[in-house]
Amino acid sequence: MLIQSKELLHLSVETQAGYFLGKVSGFDIDVDTHTIANYYVRAMTPVNILHGTLYEQFIISQRMVISITKEKMVVEDSVVRDKKE
Repeated sequence: MLIQSKELLHLSVETQAGYFLGKVSGFDIDVDTHTIANYYVRAMTPVNILHGTLYEQFIISQRMVISITKEKMVVEDSVVRDKKE
């Protein structure tokens, strides 16, 4: 199956456990292998900072991706660390 870049951008991303991480905001392409190396996922919940709003961003290696469909991307649970750390 092929997914066009316009479909990949803004695709919902969640962990195996169903935790919603955000949406794909970009990706890196390895020009030697012609494959995607990393996905950039922007969290939808803003973090307030002193002079504005910042959105948390995850960088997810292609090795951590379990599946991609036209509806969502599922990644390993280890992408999200325990918030107690």
